[in-house]
Amino acid sequence: SKPLPQTRIALLTTASPLDGSNKDAKGWRHAWSAPINTPPDALDTSDLAWDRETTHTNDRESYLPLQAAAALAREGRFAGLTPRFHGVPTEYSIRKTNAQDAPDILARLRDDGADAAILCAI
Repeated sequence: SKPLPQTRIALLTTASPLDGSNKDAKGWRHAWSAPINTPPDALDTSDLAWDRETTHTNDRESYLPLQAAAALAREGRFAGLTPRFHGVPTEYSIRKTNAQDAPDILARLRDDGADAAILCAI
């Protein structure tokens, strides 16, 4: 309900950390977060479905545009980014998504003071 120049935005990605730290002992992926001021150079997209014949994910900004979003915020297009970006699991379980992943992400967004979120899917 806020005007966009007063809105703090969070970015979400479906990619994973390269170290696999978003997986539990059974290999299930879970939500994760990282600071926007020190993002990793690359993220893992190997287990996601995307057109590998016509594109690549070697450029993190192409699927998680932290620098471009920060530039738009500096121009006053919106109030700014939250201090963290978040990883959203893409497990094919509606039960797990509804019971675990969605509430976890919502709590993280609220903790960061997000007014809106943009899913930057691969």
